[in-house]
Amino acid sequence: MRPKKMFLLALLTLPLASALRADLSQPTGQTLTAKAGSKAISADDIAFTQKDTYVHLLVNASPYPAMTEKSCAQLPAILKSLIRSKGLADFPGAKFFKIDVADISARDDYGLPAWDKVKLIKRFSATVDKAGVHVKPVKTTP
Repeated sequence: MRPKKMFLLALLTLPLASALRADLSQPTGQTLTAKAGSKAISADDIAFTQKDTYVHLLVNASPYPAMTEKSCAQLPAILKSLIRSKGLADFPGAKFFKIDVADISARDDYGLPAWDKVKLIKRFSATVDKAGVHVKPVKTTP
């Protein structure tokens, strides 16, 4: 190709490439909140991770004082709602979820969790079948 044609082609594609980059970097404006009763959890406080045989869900309970209590009665309903609204949307074939509810209040200089200071509050497992989502607590050793 001639240098003049290459230059014109580059001029034409440059705005398109920058527009695509701008669209990918812009937030969508959608915030996920799972509600159960009077509780709502923001998308910033949950993380789903695909594993080989299950999906792991980590819930940061530190912004929600009632959830940091081990006896929070609404916690299974909140977790069911999270799995129905976000978990099954992102992982439609998932049948088993392992859930950790943790207090992740300590952060490092970059804003990431200080993993050595994370306190596990409660652990759950959830199964998905035709009848729905079933969440049950898992006994942990102290």
